Formats: sequence, structure tokens, C-alpha cells
Amino acid sequence: MSVLLLTLAVGSLLRTLPPVLSKIAIDDGVRDENLEVLFATVGLFVGAVVFANLFMAARLYAARYSSQKVIHDVRNDLYQHLSAKSMSFFDRHQTGDLMSRVTNDVNMIQFFFNMAGTVILSSIALVGFNLVFMFALDWVMALALLALTPFFVMLQSVARRVVPLFRRSNQQMGVVNVEIREAIAGIKIVQAFGREAHQEARFDRENWKLRDLRTRVLRTFGLYMQGVEFLAGGATALILGLGSWRVVTSAGDFSLGDLVAFQGLLLLMLAPTRFLGFAVQMTQQAITSGERVFQIIDTPLDVQERPGAQPLADVRGGVEFDHVTFNYGGGEPILRDISFHIPAGGSLAIVGRSGSGKSTVANLLPRFYDPSAGVIRIDGHDLRDIRLHDLRSRTGIVMQETFLFNMTVAENLRFGHQGATDAEVEAAARLAAAHEFIAELPQGYDTLIGDRGVRLSGGQRQRIAIARALLVRPALLVLDEATSSVDTRTDRAIQQALEQLMRERTTIVIAHRLSTIQRVDQIIVLDQGRITARGTHAELLASSDEYRAIYDLQFRLQEEGMRAMDANDDEES
Repeated sequence: MSVLLLTLAVGSLLRTLPPVLSKIAIDDGVRDENLEVLFATVGLFVGAVVFANLFMAARLYAARYSSQKVIHDVRNDLYQHLSAKSMSFFDRHQTGDLMSRVTNDVNMIQFFFNMAGTVILSSIALVGFNLVFMFALDWVMALALLALTPFFVMLQSVARRVVPLFRRSNQQMGVVNVEIREAIAGIKIVQAFGREAHQEARFDRENWKLRDLRTRVLRTFGLYMQGVEFLAGGATALILGLGSWRVVTSAGDFSLGDLVAFQGLLLLMLAPTRFLGFAVQMTQQAITSGERVFQIIDTPLDVQERPGAQPLADVRGGVEFDHVTFNYGGGEPILRDISFHIPAGGSLAIVGRSGSGKSTVANLLPRFYDPSAGVIRIDGHDLRDIRLHDLRSRTGIVMQETFLFNMTVAENLRFGHQGATDAEVEAAARLAAAHEFIAELPQGYDTLIGDRGVRLSGGQRQRIAIARALLVRPALLVLDEATSSVDTRTDRAIQQALEQLMRERTTIVIAHRLSTIQRVDQIIVLDQGRITARGTHAELLASSDEYRAIYDLQFRLQEEGMRAMDANDDEES
């Protein structure tokens, strides 16, 4: 930064010297017919121009270097804050809008910093040096020029109208990005239902709003620039007229050289003055973009580590929900006074109708959210007293909605355990009944699977997600309908592997398959966020009307299918 300020100051000073040297050349060289002074002045003129350009090049490099460093830090801070945000933050913000802030708004800030170091600061410095030289040459002419300042100030009121327009324009850009993202992500649904025209009309509506806002920005900014041009012309006419009159009528106190110098200094000032309009536009855009970026950075975390959070060592895996209540954003409770205990190495299945709060239990265990009331404990420790990294690194999670990265199969499997060996990766894949289909891929474990694993089937993606969780060797295993996308035969193979794994670690299962809940130690039934029954599969069939209704609705056909499969296997054997 010190290099930038030094090169900026020296370069701007050197740029103001040529008009002053022109005065000396005219008054002391041409008028007095002194060739020595004239040649010396011309030499200084050339030197000032050359060195001014050298310092301008150095300033340009220093400015770009500084701006890149600042933006690098801003991007890092923004990414770190995004990756640390609670799930409730992403519940409140659309992905397209966040992407707009991370890309468009950060780019606007970067452009502003580039312009600030290369043009805006140099323009301010140049205007300042010019005014100093103008007052040194003739204070009357300088004051006459400054008399136009109130008109320039009046123009700033026009420029200020751009601020709310920029803010609304950036917000609308986020809306347009949301529409684009949803159109791409949901293109199969759009085409399947023949809704292309509808989606195009919807996008055109939002895009037209963006066009209208940016047109109003350009119209307002155009009015401002025309005002600046009018003032520039008025200043030129004032200096030329008043200066010529004084040259003709004065008794030598204002010379032709003074007039040429003033005119040269004014011309130097006109370019940065005109640019100030553009600078105003860039500044307002950067301010509104900065507001949107720092809204993310300044948003407090709903889930954060307490000072002095303890490491989680030698995890046994005992889990306790103690009168836990939870709601999203102050709304109606999703969970109401939930209490249960899973001993270390035990297993629990959660069943219930859609919307009963099953997945919310799974989301609370790794502290994606904190309960609104009550306490969740692992091995007797409140989750809020444990370091987040320790808690999550010892928890293996297979989500209901499987997400894979645009990487190779092996890289996806190692995502939670970077140091896993090839043998460990293959062993986890075999346990998840995934090795066979992986081996058949074009490059096996080194096959790129595309965005979100698009080149794999739903069942294949789910098996890779299961293997990824198993590779972590978690003390706690959370399966949120982890086999919902696999066929019955594959599910059976996975369940046989999970049965052994569930004996070695504490497991919470959001049940989708009957085969899963028949193997757990206990089952709880959720209804409207409350536990309405608990027990084993056989106990609940005998005692709970709610469980029997769920069994008849979700599990009876699975049981009949499993029996038929057993019969077929017996016949084949």
C-alpha cells in the first residue's frame, strides 16, 4: 500500500508539471527570445512526461497487486463464513442468490478496488495538485474556477439517486440467478411436463425487471454525466474568457504563459472530473455489493462453539435426547418434548408419517441445528460443550437426499477420510454392496461421476454415500432412509453388512425398510413431533395402533416381497 501511495503521489505531481513548464517556456523562453531557457524547459517537459508514465506503470502494478490481495482475502473470508453457517442460514437463503453474491457482487468489489487504485485515487490526487498550482499561479483565476463548485455539488444529488437503484438491481440479479439455477437443476421436470414456455415467460418477467432497473440506472447516470460535461464546458469558457481579458487589460500581472498554464491545468482536471461521475457509479455499485457480501459475513451463527469447547476423545457413543423441543425460525415446533436414550453400541429406529419430525432428529445429532429447548448428550456431554469438528468427524451420516461431488468415485469415498488406503476404500465399498458396479465403470474407482453423480443411478449413488460414511469408521452412524433408492435384493445385501456394523457403533436409523427396523434394539414412533410409542417391532405391533397403521401402509408389502425372495432363493438352491 505504501508503494501504491508513493507512486500515485509522485506520478500525479509529475503530470502537473508540463502546464507549469509551458508557462516558463512561453514567458521566459519565447517572449524573451532565450533559447537556453526554452531548450532546458522542453527537456524538463519531456523528462516529466517520461517519468510520469513510468510512475503510472508502477502505480498500476501496485494497485492491481493490492486489489488482488484484498479480493483474495474477501473471497476466503466469504467462503469460510459460508462453510461455517448453520443450516438455518441456508434454509433462509436461496442458492442462486448466494451464488450471485459470491460471484457478481465480489467481482464488482474487485472492479472497484482495481479502479480505486488505478484511477479514482490518482484522479483525486491530480485534482488536488492542479488546484495547488492554480492558486500558486493566480488566486483570482483559481477562485473564479471554484465558483462553479456549488453546481458540481448539486449534481451529486442526482448521483445519489443511483444508490437505491443499484441495491434493487443487485437484489434482482440474485432473483434472476435463482431462476437460472432452478431451470438447469429441474430441466428434466420442465421438459417432462412440457412447461418450457411457462418457465421462459417466468424468466423473461424477472429478466425484464432487471433490465428496467438497470435502464433507470443508466438514465440517471446519463443525466449526471451530461451535467458534468456542461460544467466542464462552462469552466473552459470561463478560464478562456476571463484569462484572455486579463492578459489584454492587465499591466503584466497575468501573462500569456499564465493563461496557457491555466488552460493546461484545467484540461488535466477535466478528465478526472468527468471520471468522477463514473467513479460515483462504481462506488455506489461497490457499496451495495459490499452490503450484500458483508450481510453474509456479519450474519451470526445459530450453531457455534462455546468458548472452551472440549475435545471428544474415546467416544463410546451413548446418545441421550433430554426433553428436546425444536422449531425452525420460531415457527411451530417440529419436535415436542422428545426424550430417549441409546446406550453405547445400541441402535434406534425412528418411524412415522411424512412430516412427523424423523429427519429433524437426524439433523440435531451432528448439530446442524441446536434444539430450541432441552439437551442432547453424547456419553453424558452436552453437544454444545463439544468441539464441532470432533463431533462431526466421529459421526457418519447418510442423508435421504444423496449428494456426490463431481470427482472420481474414489475421491467421493475418501471425502470424509482423506488418508484411507485403496484397500480400505474397497472394503467400505464391498460392505455397501457397491464394489461390483464400481468395478464395471470405465475407469473403475477413478471414474468421474459428473455433477451430483449424474452418471450413476439413484441406488448406486446411495451405496457410494453409505460406503463414504462407513469409511470414516464412525462411533455414531445416522442413516436417514439410507436405502430408499435401492432394490430389495441390494437392500438385503447392504443390511447384512450393516447388521455387523451396527453391533460396533451407536446407530440411529430413519426407517424406510422393514428389514432395518427388525434388527434394531428399539423403535420410537413419532406423530406430529411427539413420541407416541416405543418398543421392539413385535411389541409395537401388539401394542400401538399408530405403528400398526404405519406397518400396514409402508412395510407389509416389503415383508411379503422378502418372503417371496426367500422362497425363490430356496428354490434356486
